[in-house]
Amino acid sequence: SAGAAVASNVMIAGGVTVPKLGKGWGLLNEVIIDQHFSQRARFERLTEAVQRNPAHVGLGLDEATGVLISNNQMQVVGSGNVYFISAADNDAEEANDAKRIGHTLVIAAPELSAVLRLLSVEHVFGVGWD
Repeated sequence: SAGAAVASNVMIAGGVTVPKLGKGWGLLNEVIIDQHFSQRARFERLTEAVQRNPAHVGLGLDEATGVLISNNQMQVVGSGNVYFISAADNDAEEANDAKRIGHTLVIAAPELSAVLRLLSVEHVFGVGWD
């Protein structure tokens, strides 16, 4: 799981609800990764990290779960879910909605200035980064 966190250029290096941010290896630009996401209730921590870095998106990875990223697409693998968090300002079309798009559940949280997408195993999601 530490390998996932260090892959991004901005990484979560600690903290329970308030993230301690550090510099990662930069293998993924404009992405912040948090691991053990639902098992350790890290929604608030990752949302705060994205709010501090609104040009970035947050990826919350459940235990035994990962993503394969290639050709601007991300595929969820493993046995859990991936949570994709973006700043509401960067995702204006979703900022006031909660809906299902294909296999993706989209939940807007305007009070947190965030939009959450829940991605299930085997789901493929288009992204603008490799």
